[in-house]
Amino acid sequence: MQFYKEKLSDNSLLYRPNGEITAFTMESLDTDISDEAKKEECDFFTFDFSRVHYIDSQGIRLLVIAGKYNNARDRKLEIKHIQPKVRRILDFAELSFLEYSE
Repeated sequence: MQFYKEKLSDNSLLYRPNGEITAFTMESLDTDISDEAKKEECDFFTFDFSRVHYIDSQGIRLLVIAGKYNNARDRKLEIKHIQPKVRRILDFAELSFLEYSE
């Protein structure tokens, strides 16, 4: 899976994955987020899901890792521009640490 990563002026990292976030496609994204969390150099993570059409349980696990990182900094995990199908999946998972925005 391809993704774009940008360090923002508020010292956060914005990830823009493209395609499906599944066990078969997310290895590089998973590695990058885990590495960034270990470095603890950014204040929090944010995601832009405008190009994500599907997420599975492994993708949700990835969001849990990012959510725990943000939670330790008293921030919710923000997901911008989420597709309706992906939002239904995440709503079903009842992840209380998520915040959606446009």
